Amino acid sequence: MYPNRIACVLLITSLLMSLSQVTWGENLAITKVAEGWHPWYELATDPEDSRTLLVCGSKWDFGQNTLSGFVYRSADGGKEWHEVFQDKHSPWVSEQSCAFGPHHRAYFLSEASAVYTGEPNHRLGTSRLFVSDNGGETWTQPLQMGWADWSTSAVSAADGELITFYQHSGVSGEGTSGSTIGVLVFEPGGKQVSGPYFNQEMRLKNYRGVYPFHAVSLNDGTVGALYYGRKGEAAGRSVGLGFARVVDRPFRKLTVTQLAEFREKEGCSGGFGDIDLAYDRKSDTLAAVYLGAVRGDCGVVLATSTDGGSNWTTKLLVKRELLKEGFVRPSIAFGGAGEIGLLWLTATGKWWFGTSKDGRWTERPLTLWDAPSKRRPSEDSLWTVLGDEDSGKFPRGGNPPGIDITVRSLVGRIWRSEGLVASVDGFYAVGLGVGEKGQELYGVRIDPSLIEEGFRGQTAEERGSQDVSARVKMIFGGSQSFDPATGILGVDLRILNSGDTPLWVPIRVVAQQVDSSPCKVTVLNSDNAVTGSGAAWDVSGSVTGDRIPGQTAMFNAIRLQFRVDVSNCSSPPSRLLNLRMRVFARTSPSNTDVALDERAATRKMAVN
Repeated sequence: MYPNRIACVLLITSLLMSLSQVTWGENLAITKVAEGWHPWYELATDPEDSRTLLVCGSKWDFGQNTLSGFVYRSADGGKEWHEVFQDKHSPWVSEQSCAFGPHHRAYFLSEASAVYTGEPNHRLGTSRLFVSDNGGETWTQPLQMGWADWSTSAVSAADGELITFYQHSGVSGEGTSGSTIGVLVFEPGGKQVSGPYFNQEMRLKNYRGVYPFHAVSLNDGTVGALYYGRKGEAAGRSVGLGFARVVDRPFRKLTVTQLAEFREKEGCSGGFGDIDLAYDRKSDTLAAVYLGAVRGDCGVVLATSTDGGSNWTTKLLVKRELLKEGFVRPSIAFGGAGEIGLLWLTATGKWWFGTSKDGRWTERPLTLWDAPSKRRPSEDSLWTVLGDEDSGKFPRGGNPPGIDITVRSLVGRIWRSEGLVASVDGFYAVGLGVGEKGQELYGVRIDPSLIEEGFRGQTAEERGSQDVSARVKMIFGGSQSFDPATGILGVDLRILNSGDTPLWVPIRVVAQQVDSSPCKVTVLNSDNAVTGSGAAWDVSGSVTGDRIPGQTAMFNAIRLQFRVDVSNCSSPPSRLLNLRMRVFARTSPSNTDVALDERAATRKMAVN
């Protein structure tokens, strides 16, 4: 990956996240992995000892204006972390991948670019393979070779070979200059390597960059990875998303299967790198997530394969309108019960986590950590760039050529991440967060017992409920509050069942319209993480028993919370909030749902 060299003036670019204090999800054990800007990181776990975790990748040193490789290690399931290895073979070290093999052997592939007069030259760079035979405590370097761009690696379950996929940009004079996936095969221990192996059909697609993501090892000994291939210019660029697999019978070759094709950042598609892959050994199932469409509906697509990646089925996991804050840098992993854990980042700096099974949410998504955006620079990501690659963007007005200098601050920017693994008691996640004193890598153990089990994430209609808005009224719940300093507005409401027959749980309130005429308003405490129209609150926990009888109001109120941005109102606000609601409930009992809600309530009380 080449650094983007911007020219002409001394400037600070716009930023992604804030430097205000990070806030945490409740009941979560948060650990600081390391300080500083880590634009590239991967999380790996020892399959023979899940307490041993490694995070590898690239870390920026703003004092030296250099990028180096790192390996952090935890021997206690992520409670404490220590740096065990650094790669500083050049001022620009990147494109790392790491993987575990049998007998606690770990691999770390790291690429050092050739830097001349401050400019990285990747084609002249060197890849180094480092190996640890004690779970990542100490490392040796058995081998080095040419540059392996955008690498991802996994160890074959059949013979212990390390398989590395990388982006091969093509060589002039070979009949075609189209990019393809390249594959390197390292013998166990890493002292010898064979390859590279290519897929000629992929080269004929004339990709201008094809990037592998998250290599996984399958039960049959093959190793596969997602790929993201780009065609055309930056504006209107088309993308091919697919699965590449290395097979060695009767001879070693690379096969590819396309999952989807779309235009980048248009329609239903996401941005570069917003994809991930996971594999479940128990069910021999591959799963991939990406932004796309299923039968015309946009959102997060879950694609699964049970035949080694040859054929895929797709389901829409989350609709696009429920992702107004964005869906970037997702990571997925299979849990012990076959559920899929999904970690993702929003454009506002929130990290969310949820689990799904059979294409449906099984638990309520929760915020792991949050950094509200204030768009302030961070010293730890200052990057001074010298070059004239894009000097045409800046008109010189007839002035003679000069020396271009750019100072960038890329706070919160993540180039690539793999931040989720399954653990004995749930999942473990790693992500980049932004706090008052700069950026840090954070780790969090996610215990399923801390997540509300009764939430299912489907719409009310999918859970057998009906729209009962015509037979209910919302009445004031006895309290309201507003803090001008923070803009947080709270309103307590109760549901009055004006009909003659009961309304049975689950009962949900859904916002059909949320706005404030002169100001911007967002929902803070919805149960489905939506911050505008479509926000939903499950009020079943506030109902006495399992129903609201006819001609009766709820005894307990529900609190709805909003943030009104009064600092940027177009005029003095006379209406802080305009809210239109719909209510969904069952009109007859369901023994299954009643038992589920009782179990969720018991679990919640035990946690609190």
